Amino acid sequence: MSKRNHLDQYFTPPECTHSLLDFLERSVGPTSAGNFDGRAWSELLAGGCTVAEPCAGENWIADVIRERCPRSEVITMDLDPNMPVDWPGVDARSDTAAELVEGCDLVISNPPFNGGPSVVREMLKRSDRVAMYLRLSFLERTNKQPKSARADLLDTLAHVRILPRHGFIRGKKGSDSMPCAWFIWDTCDLAHQRRRTFDVSYTTQEEFENTRRKLARRALAGTVSQ
Repeated sequence: MSKRNHLDQYFTPPECTHSLLDFLERSVGPTSAGNFDGRAWSELLAGGCTVAEPCAGENWIADVIRERCPRSEVITMDLDPNMPVDWPGVDARSDTAAELVEGCDLVISNPPFNGGPSVVREMLKRSDRVAMYLRLSFLERTNKQPKSARADLLDTLAHVRILPRHGFIRGKKGSDSMPCAWFIWDTCDLAHQRRRTFDVSYTTQEEFENTRRKLARRALAGTVSQ
């Protein structure tokens, strides 16, 4: 495993966010993805809503949302004061972040892996619909982070969309390759609240690679046209 980046920063490859948006568009439950219904999310994004990205970094998630959902506004913030976001130097767990997130329709983010649970908990206080890109080990019981410390989060979890293992490239510092997933909370889903269980689905390796190749071709075409 490579040396951890400053502030635990591992920016999200665009294909990961595209995979989430594709899943939301297709999830109309009950389906093979379980009972989760992503129509409310996709309709909000397509029609124009406000999305909070509290750990935006270099805007890799925000840029994909802005491209795919041009009618929606993305409010970005990050703990790192040097990041090109709307609100640099803002901790996602701070009162300032709480005020910025309050009233947003959705929260979509990839928080620092070590601070994931605390960021998720703060976001759920401010928004009914939260999607976080987290290590799959978020579901596991460990000595450092016992399952009981996340029990309230798992009880309200609606869906886990697992992506193929991939790397987080960050210049010369290298990357980590690890299994990750989109963890989706939707407290507006009353049926889920009665079930108290979450659904699991998978983005296949083929789907993931197809998205990656498509993005690579678009990037190449843009370079050639310039």
